[in-house]
Amino acid sequence: MHASHRGFRVLCGVDGSPAAASAVRWSAWLTGRTGGDLVLLHALRRPPVSLGVLSARAAPGPAPGGGLRAAVRSTAAELLERAARGLDDVTPETMIREGDAAHELLAVAEDVEVDLIVVGTRRRGQVRSTLMGSVTTDVVRGSNRPVLIVGEGDAPSGRPDAQVVAGVDPAHEPGAVVRDAAAFAVASGSGLVICHVAPEPPMLATMLVGASAERFEPFTHEAVDAGWLARLTAAAEARGARTHAVIRHGDPARELLELASEQPRPILAIGSRRRTALTSAMLGSVSSAVLMAADGPTLVTTATATGADAK
Repeated sequence: MHASHRGFRVLCGVDGSPAAASAVRWSAWLTGRTGGDLVLLHALRRPPVSLGVLSARAAPGPAPGGGLRAAVRSTAAELLERAARGLDDVTPETMIREGDAAHELLAVAEDVEVDLIVVGTRRRGQVRSTLMGSVTTDVVRGSNRPVLIVGEGDAPSGRPDAQVVAGVDPAHEPGAVVRDAAAFAVASGSGLVICHVAPEPPMLATMLVGASAERFEPFTHEAVDAGWLARLTAAAEARGARTHAVIRHGDPARELLELASEQPRPILAIGSRRRTALTSAMLGSVSSAVLMAADGPTLVTTATATGADAK
């Protein structure tokens, strides 16, 4: 996310759902605060081949199905117009594309060179057959730009005490997560809390060596992690974010969610390795657990296994 020299350029998916309406509000608020640009995109599904064949048989003339296509595009244009209506200080560009929604969002993000993709999803914390909905999941999995996931009813607070809580791990490009979280914190006027959750000493290992937990202190003690956390904090502050770092111990997802619950109007920021559909863990166990349980907006940075911003 590189928006320090200009306002945020945001791409928001619109499908007429309440969650998408929340996503539009967040997108407009961010671009309004930063003097950026907003693009609202609606993707039309292409009709199945069988429907096209039926239309050709049932509607004689040079453009079979043309009337239906025009009507669908007109409905999509009205949907985008309603979404754009009443946005304060922001005049969005609207686009209609045909194809898979996730694919089109990712393609437009590249074409327009946006800083942030915003998508809506049903309220998290419920038992569902899919993690967040196929479109949101595919966008997160395929994006090389940060993705803000907004649930139904989520609204920007604008409170100066709001906090972006960024979970970082030295093995998952913490620099990229902090870079995006810091940019978002500055844009939203929020503070930034960088959190690393260190695992507890393995009980089995301590039993085998007959030692106490202090024997594992070099691997878990706050002093070991303070060095790279200090570098991350300095990098975030250099981007203009009001930042402090904390170290907690225990289960990463549980501790990160608990820390977020202690903050006023938190926005979670996490990293997720880029994965294919064949992997067993779609976004990684920690990311999945956080996204399923988070009660508010979540910023996701999709990271590769290695990178320049790793530490």
